[in-house]
Amino acid sequence: MITCKEIIQTLTAYLEDDLSSEGRVCFEQHIDECGPSMAFLRSYEKSSELATQALRMEDIPDEFRDRIHGLLREKLEFRR
Repeated sequence: MITCKEIIQTLTAYLEDDLSSEGRVCFEQHIDECGPSMAFLRSYEKSSELATQALRMEDIPDEFRDRIHGLLREKLEFRR
């Protein structure tokens, strides 16, 4: 059985469809049975959606957008 900590560690891989079939089934089974993990997943998805919308705004300077993208990539890679 996958743990809540493992859910957090594999969240990016799940969202990027980068888990094996077995890993995806285990992830989804845990999410279906664990309210806090489901809430974390929904919160993460909403945060990502809001960040994406904010970074698509035309008035954001390219340099700032590039720095934010780099920081997000760095953070997400750190979790793997």
